[in-house]
Amino acid sequence: MAMNQAITTAGRDRRLYIWFAVLMPIIILAGFARTYYLKGFFGNPPLPVGVLTAIAAAARGASPGPPALQFLVIPLGDMLVFAILVGTALYWRRSRLDIHKRLMLLAAVNLLAPAIARIPLSFIANGGALAFFGLTDLCILACVGFDTIRNRRLHPAFLWGTLFIIGAQPLRLMLAGTDLWLRFAAALAGLWK
Repeated sequence: MAMNQAITTAGRDRRLYIWFAVLMPIIILAGFARTYYLKGFFGNPPLPVGVLTAIAAAARGASPGPPALQFLVIPLGDMLVFAILVGTALYWRRSRLDIHKRLMLLAAVNLLAPAIARIPLSFIANGGALAFFGLTDLCILACVGFDTIRNRRLHPAFLWGTLFIIGAQPLRLMLAGTDLWLRFAAALAGLWK
């Protein structure tokens, strides 16, 4: 009986990860293909290239809506959250594989926000940050929900990682309009010019 349950659990896990392996590239390519992947950045590491690309875009004044220096907080914040989650996951890699796997999944799903924001659907374009952060949060909550139902408990890594991601989103939006951020963003953009 226990062996059959283990086999069905393994099958469900495999189907979930296959589903995400198919869905994530589709979402990413639907949102990023025109603006990122087809511009020749295939072999470069995403974090340094992403930071430099965000700063270069702000220096050029490129933004999907708000002023470029205010908007710079969104991509730089995404990359900072990603780096913190990956760094924490790497710390736990040897001693707590369960924490490592969950934090790496959260880090990867956190990076869906820019791809979702670029999907050419009117409700995403009109919804702004609420739409692309909200859809990203739904993906995160789907992962957390599946894991919680499967293991019959909320894993602390998912709890704290999800709270960190969702908590960082409004903080970035509040920081975007402050004088301190605008001076910092102008200094970064000035380095590019």
